[in-house]
Amino acid sequence: MDTSLIPRYTYADYELWKEDWELIHNYLYQLLPAKWQHNRMQLNVATKAIGNFDKNRNYDALVFTALDWEINNDTVVRSNVMIVCDIIEF
Repeated sequence: MDTSLIPRYTYADYELWKEDWELIHNYLYQLLPAKWQHNRMQLNVATKAIGNFDKNRNYDALVFTALDWEINNDTVVRSNVMIVCDIIEF
C-alpha cells in the first residue's frame, strides 16, 4: 500500500477537529462512541487506582478519565484512565 497518498496531520490540525480522534505518528484514527460498559470499566480502574494509593506517603495525585495527552506534535491520544502523581504545580 502506498502510504504517500494518505494525508498526514499535526497537533495544529488536531485542535480544529470537532469529532473524537486520536493522532498517532501524523495519522488520523477515529474513536468509537463510548458505551456504558466502557465508562463503567474506566470508573472501576480509577477507583481501584485511588484505593491503592499509599496513604502513608506524602504525595499529590490526580486521576483523570478521557483526557487528551499530547505526546508530541504528531501524536495525541485519549487516555481511558490517567494517574498523575507528585505534581508540584498544576
